[in-house]
Amino acid sequence: LQGDSAEAYALLAQTKMPKDRNPREGLTDALKALELKSSSFHLYLVATAYYNVGDKAKTKEYLEKSLLIDPDNTEA
Repeated sequence: LQGDSAEAYALLAQTKMPKDRNPREGLTDALKALELKSSSFHLYLVATAYYNVGDKAKTKEYLEKSLLIDPDNTEA
């Protein structure tokens, strides 16, 4: 990656987070995307990444944060 782009890290996270790939690296990239740009989408992305590494408590925490920012987020 050249420069820090939340969208680029979000895309990387989505390609890495499936269980048959490297979900831990996907989580790292999702957290970096959130660090660069706090939004309902990025919180939801982190929740999804935590789900893929098996952390249900963190999944719930980040889903709730996402819904606080955007209660109409139908994905969350």
